[in-house]
Amino acid sequence: LYLTNPPPEAFHTPVPPEKIVIAGDSAGGGLCITLLTLLRDLDIKQPAGAVLISPWVDLTHSFPSVMTNTKTVCARYNVFRTRSYLMFC
Repeated sequence: LYLTNPPPEAFHTPVPPEKIVIAGDSAGGGLCITLLTLLRDLDIKQPAGAVLISPWVDLTHSFPSVMTNTKTVCARYNVFRTRSYLMFC
């Protein structure tokens, strides 16, 4: 919000939201989604675009594919029930 609505003592002029693109990878992608949701809920003009690279958005691991795609999902269900770290392919 600092870019689009800078305080009077800022050294830059406001940047129009249509000139801004946000990007995030993994948890950063989740932060981008959070920012976009916040801007939407506050009725603030959204940026021109967003690039989400493998965003981590299902923090509860409740999406059905975690259980049904066990042959292709790298992190098995029992990993989430223990204190083990996630395994990555």
